[in-house]
Amino acid sequence: MYDKASSELMIDNNDVRIMIWSFEANQSTGLHKHEYDYVVVPCKTGQLNIITDNENITSDLVIHQPYHRKKGVEHEVVYNGDSFMEFIEIEIKS
Repeated sequence: MYDKASSELMIDNNDVRIMIWSFEANQSTGLHKHEYDYVVVPCKTGQLNIITDNENITSDLVIHQPYHRKKGVEHEVVYNGDSFMEFIEIEIKS
C-alpha cells in the first residue's frame, strides 16, 4: 500500500480536465480508470511504475516530452524515486 500522491484540478470544462499530479517517494495515484483519451506532460525527468491487473511496467518520463493514451486504461501510477516527481495530465473530453 502506498501513500496517496497529491493532485490539483487546474481546469475542468466541457472540453478538457487538466490536473497536476505531485509525488513524493512511495506515493501513488491509486487505482483508477481513464474515462477519456489523455495526454501526460512530465514536469521532471524520472521513472514511474505503472501497475495493471496483468503487469508492472517501468515508464521513463522525460521533462516536457508528452505521451498520449486512449480512454479505458485502468492502472495505478507509483513513484519510487528519491525525490519529488510531477506531471500534468490533460483529459480530452470532446
